[in-house]
Amino acid sequence: MYKIMLIEDDRTLADAMKSQLESYGYTVVCVTDFDKVTEEFAEASPDLVLLDVMLPKHDGYYFCTEIRKTSAVPIV
Repeated sequence: MYKIMLIEDDRTLADAMKSQLESYGYTVVCVTDFDKVTEEFAEASPDLVLLDVMLPKHDGYYFCTEIRKTSAVPIV
């Protein structure tokens, strides 16, 4: 099945989304260290990224730009 990376800083929302997506058979990887988002992305090699815009450290647009440097994975 497909692997989804969830970049969301609200733990309650992230846990709810992860649980819902997993109930449909997806593998979900949640980012936990917002200093290492690009490293976690490279390690996970997801098929889809669900990216929050308002994040600590950098915003979602920054991480989108960083991911695009190495991958054409769909980002929502």
